[in-house]
Amino acid sequence: MQIVKPIDIESAVVAELAEVLPQGVAVTAYPPPDSISATTVSVYSLGSFEQSPVSDAYDIVAYVWASTYSQAYATAFDVSGAIRALRFNAAHTHFNTSEAQAPYEDPDPERQTLKRCTVRATVGVRGTGMTLQ
Repeated sequence: MQIVKPIDIESAVVAELAEVLPQGVAVTAYPPPDSISATTVSVYSLGSFEQSPVSDAYDIVAYVWASTYSQAYATAFDVSGAIRALRFNAAHTHFNTSEAQAPYEDPDPERQTLKRCTVRATVGVRGTGMTLQ
């Protein structure tokens, strides 16, 4: 039996989203830089659970900041769709499950001049092999 360890899910999802989101959308792992500008997406892992002996499922959120709620929602819908499609067309990581909810308005108390929407999602992915010594 192969022993696996969990992957850095934030970096994996960031790499996938950066490939498919429109030009000009900045994609980062959480926390976003202090000087974020519109339009920025930041992926944050809320936790995980064992999906099988060799894979984990991760609860994540993607925060989307933009100048207006209309722009934030438009990008957040793109993020939701891209996460839902990860199990079918991911370029860098093999996801075995990917589910995302529709975005919702989520004001950011730290960045009151920007509008923020949030997408909640669960993605499953095989861990990386490790060698026992």
